[in-house]
This record gives sequence, structure tokens and C-alpha cells, in this order.
Amino acid sequence: MKGKVLDSQVDFKNNIKKYGTKPSETPVYVQCNKFHRFFVSYNSLSQHHAWCPICNKDVTLIGTYIHPILEYLLFKYLKLIKYNVFIESVIKSTNKRIDIRIIKSMAGKMFDKLPQYINEILIDFTLAKRWDVIRKKFYKYHSGSRLLIVVYLTNLDSYDISKLNEEIKNVPNGSNIKVLSLPEFFDFLDINGVFPTKNN
Repeated sequence: MKGKVLDSQVDFKNNIKKYGTKPSETPVYVQCNKFHRFFVSYNSLSQHHAWCPICNKDVTLIGTYIHPILEYLLFKYLKLIKYNVFIESVIKSTNKRIDIRIIKSMAGKMFDKLPQYINEILIDFTLAKRWDVIRKKFYKYHSGSRLLIVVYLTNLDSYDISKLNEEIKNVPNGSNIKVLSLPEFFDFLDINGVFPTKNN
């Protein structure tokens, strides 16, 4: 949650009187880092981490529409270039479903960049920003012979990504986990050069 509280302490005290509410239930006027302005109760802000309703709609849109489309297009692209790839595949050892699973085969330069013991690449597209949610993904999906790539579909500061990658060092087999932004992920796949850009 990034942004700022626009109400001063005086405004907050006046709002308690105006609305006749407890301090924890009193609306606070805030602005998110994308400059959306809205009211939220102090309790929701401090205890439940409720944040910008406009940004939340963006997250819902990404989760509902963009995530499955991206997943499908990546699957089709990898199939086209002869990777042994599966979509919404269940990992037998954990009985959990992963967005994209790529199994090592003769085709595909992607595995050339990786240590030889890596037999699979698991790709999880995510909107989650909380460390506890991300950490659960690590334990659900990765193992010593798999590379888990968690790809952020929302804007996450490079600082936040590097912070998450620091946390990963404390996870067993943490060297087999990468957290990437979408552009970094496309670089990893060598996709950035495939599609036309303004410079091409």
C-alpha cells in the first residue's frame, strides 16, 4: 500500500464528531500512489490493509481477463516453438495446479541457461503482493529439480521484487526460485525480440 493520508489530525478529530463514530470506524481521506482519492475507515486501513477501490478493480480485471489470456498465449507460443509444455498442470507431489509447466526435452534453448539438474520450469502468474502469500507458492510448487518463476502481473517496484528475491534466499532450494516482472519474464523467454516494437 503506497500513498498518503490527506486528512490532518484535526480533520480526523472533526470527522469523529461529524460522523459520531469510534476512531477505528471513522472515515479517513487518502490518496494512493496513482493519485486516486477515496475514503476508507481507519480500522480497514490499519488492520485489514484495505486500499484503493479503483486499483482493486484493475487487479480484478487483470485476474479475470488478462491472466488467462496471457497464460493461453504463452502456452500456444511455447508449443509452436516445440517445447514440452502444459497449461494448468497438476503437480503430483503436491496435488497443486500451476499455470504453465515446461518439461525438459531436446527442444528449447531456455534450459541451456539453467543448471543441468533443472528438469522442469514452473510458471505462476500472480497479483499477490504479500510475502506470506508468495511464500506459500514456493512451498507448493518448487523442488530441487524444478525452477519456479513467479511473474508479477501488476506494477511492482524493482525494490519490492529485489526484496522478495532476498527473502527467497532463506527458503530451501531458494536458488531455484525467481520473482520477475512481466518484462523481465519476457526477457527470460527471449520473447521481447520476437514481437514488433516501435524500434523494429
